[in-house]
Amino acid sequence: QPWSVLAHGLPVGTAVHSDALIPREEFKASDLYQRFLSAWGLESALIGIVDRAGPQRLGLVLPGPGEGPGPVLTEAVRRYLPHIQRATRISRKLGETSLRASNAETVLEHTPNVVLVLAQGGEIQFANARGQQFLADGFADGTHGRLRLRDARAQGVVQAMLDGSDPLPSAAFQLELDGRPVHRM
Repeated sequence: QPWSVLAHGLPVGTAVHSDALIPREEFKASDLYQRFLSAWGLESALIGIVDRAGPQRLGLVLPGPGEGPGPVLTEAVRRYLPHIQRATRISRKLGETSLRASNAETVLEHTPNVVLVLAQGGEIQFANARGQQFLADGFADGTHGRLRLRDARAQGVVQAMLDGSDPLPSAAFQLELDGRPVHRM
């Protein structure tokens, strides 16, 4: 739209009435007006520039009638824009974080090893498919959501990591259970 092309060059945080960008008759000649806004008699718009990401622009467009307190509403939108910007950025960060977590979970699911992620008290936060099978095979007990290895020495190693007496974030060891093949972790 002619008014949106002109709005692209405005600084982030700017709020402007469409009349300040193009004459009202040009606004009414636009496809947006002709195909949509004219049905409700909306002859102008308040435009707020919310954010930029590379060549992309995110804007807020509030169509309205041709008459009314334009400067008062424009100032209100300008004051409200920082809150919209903050919400937009938070939403974007949450989406990026969710995508990273999903990717990490996918990688952990496809690893050929047992993966058990434990919280400080030994609560099982995540177990990949091999980790779930490890628990089901009886090498460990996950009752009440807490990990308890059947091998006392191995449980001591895990407990040392959990209580901080062993500063390393991981450990490697072997587990044997009732003559079953050795399980390396």
